[in-house]
Amino acid sequence: MSYFYENKFVQIIIACLIPFIGGFIVGFYSQKNMHPWYETLRQPSWWNPPRGLFGVVWSILYVLMGYASYRVWENGSGFSGAAKIPLIIYGITLFINWTWPLVFFTFHLIGFATIHLIVLLGFIIATCIAFMGVDQIAGFLYIPYILWITLATTITFSTWRLNLHEKR
Repeated sequence: MSYFYENKFVQIIIACLIPFIGGFIVGFYSQKNMHPWYETLRQPSWWNPPRGLFGVVWSILYVLMGYASYRVWENGSGFSGAAKIPLIIYGITLFINWTWPLVFFTFHLIGFATIHLIVLLGFIIATCIAFMGVDQIAGFLYIPYILWITLATTITFSTWRLNLHEKR
């Protein structure tokens, strides 16, 4: 068991897998309720990312998030040191992130999904700031996540507005 505690490579892999595992489970479940509903939505004309882009972007973001959490864990002495509060905020952020597809794709609550993303964005920014207090690189690793969720929030809000009076 000490192998896992002493081997930094294994720790990095585990830290990077945590976001993937939650994302995979929720993604698998929410896919069941996505089609054909999603295809019937009116989408903003200015940009609707191709489906293949989502998997690539989320894979990169999950690796960045996981590696950032590892750096904070390592440089902030885990839950017994300066990393405790930033990692708790990170855990809350992951939970909010993982629940968004359920709100949008499973329950089809586009307006609430927009609010959900605004809350998520606030927690992502809080995580970024908290991580920077322990490890600046970890904080900077969150900038692509902030940008992606800002875009997702804009797209989701626009989709909600375009479908506000539609009965689906």
